[in-house]
Amino acid sequence: MVALSEWTGPGVHQALMASADRTLLRGLDGTARSGEEIAHRVGQLAGALLGRGLAGKRIGLWYSNSVAAVEAFLAVEWIGGTRVPLDPDATADEARTTFEAAGVASIIADRTHAALLGDRNRCVEFDTDSQLTSTSVRPVDDAVPGRAHTLFLRGMTEAGLKILPMSYRNWAATMSLNVGLFRAGRYGPPIDADDLLLTVQQLMYGTGLMASFPFLLMGIPQLIVPQFDARIVLAALERFEVTTALMTSTMLPRLTSLARSEGKPKHRLKRLMYGGTTLSLPELQAAMNLFGPVLIQIYGRLEAGWPITLLDQADHEAIARGETHLAKSCGRAVGPPVEFALRAPAPPGDLPKGDLTQTEVCTRSELTIDGFADSDGWCRTGDLAEVDEAGYVYLGGRPDGMINTGYHIYPAEIEKVIRSVDGVADVLVRGEARPTYGHAIVAYIVADDSRSTDDLPNVVTGTLEAKLARHKRPHRLMLVKELPR
Repeated sequence: MVALSEWTGPGVHQALMASADRTLLRGLDGTARSGEEIAHRVGQLAGALLGRGLAGKRIGLWYSNSVAAVEAFLAVEWIGGTRVPLDPDATADEARTTFEAAGVASIIADRTHAALLGDRNRCVEFDTDSQLTSTSVRPVDDAVPGRAHTLFLRGMTEAGLKILPMSYRNWAATMSLNVGLFRAGRYGPPIDADDLLLTVQQLMYGTGLMASFPFLLMGIPQLIVPQFDARIVLAALERFEVTTALMTSTMLPRLTSLARSEGKPKHRLKRLMYGGTTLSLPELQAAMNLFGPVLIQIYGRLEAGWPITLLDQADHEAIARGETHLAKSCGRAVGPPVEFALRAPAPPGDLPKGDLTQTEVCTRSELTIDGFADSDGWCRTGDLAEVDEAGYVYLGGRPDGMINTGYHIYPAEIEKVIRSVDGVADVLVRGEARPTYGHAIVAYIVADDSRSTDDLPNVVTGTLEAKLARHKRPHRLMLVKELPR
């Protein structure tokens, strides 16, 4: 059993104070915070939240990456509350609807997102330059293991808002596992005090679980970029002595393309971690040629654990030597404490056709979110896969229709918005293969007779822009006489 206090509020406080004089968080705007400064500001924000009667409550978080975002995330944990983070690219309408559906008692946001919400009664504005007067408090040391630590919101399905309630126990197990992988050299060379993380993916996604918060617990510095921009990231790699970065599979090819056009980059990278989808062989080869033998692919699922499998640096070197079949793999099972198995998929459904043995990835560990495991503790991921004799896992499709663009997109949410447009008789949204960046989101639309089809695509596009975050909007809109099967 993982010790809860070692990896949550009390453990974080201890780690920050152990690095009291060392700068652990930096922003591109020049902001720099030592461990002691972070602990003080987190404690002040936690004190302000306690003053509002929010101990143990659900609290929404709406931030772009920043030093303040890390502090706000920690403050909710400090008071034994439940974080409910929302993608910074969400629209104001999405934010209000989603936070309401998630039942938050209050919301903490940076200046930009607080202005979009326009709700001063429920929203606490806390930004990097915010000055607090509240007394700094220490974190609670009696967090309930089964209480939700973070509610991950994964969009609307046909059954409603999909909520993944990661408990304090799940969070502690995830921190323990990933800190252990860094220290043991499973994520490239063993971590040391001279390492520096570049945080480019938003904190609410995999980077928080596998890098940003583990680095804080290890007392290792990180530089935070507000959002991914290939030019800014490349400049940061060259200007700062970055050793570690975690990106989505959609980010890495964009970075590689820019770096290739501007000449081989100067960098100190020891680990360039990526996940979301596998990359094509040409994309992998291009990245390895530019950045060297530093790539590590990670596969996981929030409900089942991050990570589940690793395609490590040795595997990428094998690909460079000619074992190109490994480029289609997401690696081998990470091993204890995560048990891995392939089982017949359930419930039965229309499975993808092809050469894959139709089995489903299942895991069992303390990382598994309550409610997503069977009576024996096994969690079904919904990912179909096969495994070869050497233990390499090759993912196939999903019977539930989820679209993987690097983000996990549920078609029902997009279809609901499109159906609300006058002139739309019917719609089908699905993922279709594209050469790079995972799946493309394609919307097939049948028009009725109430509107000219000439302007319907523009009206649909405008509605989508108003209602949905950018990453949920279809890449292509197709007007058709009847929906494809």
